[in-house]
Amino acid sequence: MVKLYRKQFQEDLSLFLKLRHKELASNGQMVLAFLGRKNQDVLRGEVSYMWGLLAQALQSLAKEVCRSGNINTSTGDA
Repeated sequence: MVKLYRKQFQEDLSLFLKLRHKELASNGQMVLAFLGRKNQDVLRGEVSYMWGLLAQALQSLAKEVCRSGNINTSTGDA
């Protein structure tokens, strides 16, 4: 079963990256974040906590970019 999930993940990620490549502007950048967990018990909540930390970090980064004037916040154009 693990091999099937791995194969599907590889196919999905490859397609995702190919499609995003077409969308990127010349010299554009993309940030990918992958979270994992130490414990197989999905009910422990540590993944939810990590997603919350990631959300806070990305919000902070977005605010900093907007403050610096490097992005047009009304259209999303750099």
